[in-house]
Amino acid sequence: MTLLKEFDLNVYDYVSICSIANKLFENRVYFPNGNLYDLSNKPREFISRCIQGGRCMLSDNIKQKSEKKLIADFDAVSLYPSAIARLYTLEGIPKVMKDEMLSTEYLMRHLFDDDQKEPIGEKFMSGFFVLIKITEIGIHRHFPLIVCDPELNPELNVPRSSNTCCLMYVDHITLQDLIKYQGVKCEVLQGYYYDGNRDIRIRDESKEVV
Repeated sequence: MTLLKEFDLNVYDYVSICSIANKLFENRVYFPNGNLYDLSNKPREFISRCIQGGRCMLSDNIKQKSEKKLIADFDAVSLYPSAIARLYTLEGIPKVMKDEMLSTEYLMRHLFDDDQKEPIGEKFMSGFFVLIKITEIGIHRHFPLIVCDPELNPELNVPRSSNTCCLMYVDHITLQDLIKYQGVKCEVLQGYYYDGNRDIRIRDESKEVV
């Protein structure tokens, strides 16, 4: 099998495997939908800050040493396709949240259910991206989900991944995880939300490629 034969893509037109995958999804997922949009300026800058890079850390950010037993590192692989195979794209354009929307109770009440594909009644938010201020952490983890960005929290001298109350950009999935797995309480300061459909065709395409 070749890229040219199977996907009508010439390998010499791209500089990386990531750019090839992106073009494939453009051809098979984004453009066929007809209601997905590129972002620019402030919305793009804000939403992109909700993306956290991969992590490389030790438990509790403490050096581990053992002379009596072996220590094995955990190196997860294929995380991108594994995530894409469970996710979706958000149709429409992002909208600025109104003041009455700025609470976790409101957002969780109006967010789509996991298997929901289109707005129904009060469940009209297909996704959101918000800046939160974490005020309480109910469960401290050895490998916390909280990311303390030093650019956003210059006064805090702590590791990026730490059980620390801080400012953090999150999407709806991350906020749900913070609440579920770390018992986080927070203030929602500002954000964007989507109220269109969720398109799940990217799941089938990712599985076909893999």
